[in-house]
Amino acid sequence: MRIQNTFGFSLIELMVASAIGGIMMAVIATVLSIAQIQYISTRDRIIAETRASEIEIALKSVLSQAVEVSNDTAAGAGNLAALPGRLAANFAYNTIAASPVWTTIGVFAREVRAGVGNADPVSATAIMQTAVFYRRPAAATSGVLFIDLGNAAGAAMVAGYNDLYFDRISSISMTKSRHPTYDRVTSVNFTYTIRYHVGGAQNKNWCPAADMGIAAGCIANSGWRDLTRSFSVLLRNNLLGTSAQSGNAASAVSRQDRVMGNLHFFQPLIPKNF
Repeated sequence: MRIQNTFGFSLIELMVASAIGGIMMAVIATVLSIAQIQYISTRDRIIAETRASEIEIALKSVLSQAVEVSNDTAAGAGNLAALPGRLAANFAYNTIAASPVWTTIGVFAREVRAGVGNADPVSATAIMQTAVFYRRPAAATSGVLFIDLGNAAGAAMVAGYNDLYFDRISSISMTKSRHPTYDRVTSVNFTYTIRYHVGGAQNKNWCPAADMGIAAGCIANSGWRDLTRSFSVLLRNNLLGTSAQSGNAASAVSRQDRVMGNLHFFQPLIPKNF
């Protein structure tokens, strides 16, 4: 059989093939770009969801073990040398202007012993100084919560990245509940927002939602979303009595009376192999 065309493809055929190939490459590139953007957005949201849960777990862990937390909001250094355990006054940091650059959310002692190996709760207990700090967000940096787990020596507590810290916060608020009779905190409510970015946003913005398009540097359409979380912490170990009250007949409250009666809670132990 004789081949009629000995000159290969015509120019028109090459142009059509090139056009089809170009279209296919463009479609593939678009699909890959969309997939990458979706991957980055999904990953950022998962990180934000995880961070929101970590904050709740950490604050519940330390505050539920707090002891002798007064309703007093007196300012002071991050230590318990001259002042009782305390939490800041109620606040709602929903804008940059309304938020101090740094806030000491609380300084208090907490129970850290698991309570095993000794039947005597007094000798089995171990108290550790603890502090919680918050640094407000700015346009280019997120808000950060710091938890200084401290030491028994009573040195001043300071915020640092060697502590537990949680970023991506864009706003936070706190309200306290006081015992109806004694000047002690019985529970704390927190509401906070965690920021994540969508659409592969290059210029990430951490301003609170209320500042977007208003405050300097807070770009209204910067491809962001906020997750809002709220929870309450019962200060179950908080003593209602003061250090001067011994629980005798003349005292209004027993030294061992706590928010949940005369129950003392040690740190929970997670069983091995779980």
